[in-house]
Amino acid sequence: MKESKLGGKKHGMVLIISVGKKGDKDPTKESDPDTKKKASVEELLQEAQSMRDAGDKPSARRFADVADAMGRGPALRQSLIDRFGTEAANALMAQNPEMEGAEGLSELMFDEGRESPDYQEARSDSSYLGDDRKAFMQAMSALTRGKQQVADRNKSAQEMLQQLIADDPTKFFADQRMKDTQMKSMVDPNVQVAENRGGLLSGLSGQTLTLYQGFKSGRF
Repeated sequence: MKESKLGGKKHGMVLIISVGKKGDKDPTKESDPDTKKKASVEELLQEAQSMRDAGDKPSARRFADVADAMGRGPALRQSLIDRFGTEAANALMAQNPEMEGAEGLSELMFDEGRESPDYQEARSDSSYLGDDRKAFMQAMSALTRGKQQVADRNKSAQEMLQQLIADDPTKFFADQRMKDTQMKSMVDPNVQVAENRGGLLSGLSGQTLTLYQGFKSGRF
């Protein structure tokens, strides 16, 4: 990743943000695309409610627990950005007023943590960022520690989800796979090609069209 400092007037830079290569990913945001497709938090909560209505409390609790675990990582991430990401961004802006209103700065602070060029400069130069140096470094350190906690929570949630998929106590995931298989068998692949090229769904009608549109939107 090519990086430049955001702050530091003595370097003649005002708002030069980190520029990642196309395709760079933050491991704390990663999730297995296959499991994500099979189970969103909303879907798990819906299944949990269905099981409560059916009187199957153990299965309801298990689906609800996995849904809750899947929400913890993103919730902590946002909390860290709102608190420490904002503190770090404010420290930079205090020394560089022209950076006021820069979008995504708090989130960038979270993503970079102690790898931030500004943090590295502040660590090696006690005069960097002036009176805001200490607050900036403390906030960035808190973000780095919190980022690992987010990653741990996301990993734990994925492990719980994988185990739930493997056990499939209510056959929820088996039903999802069956729906996907049936939908794929009902849709002529030439229709999707036509749609991708701007064509009309003239090859489908009635229930088949409804199912196809539902499959495309993720409702089935």
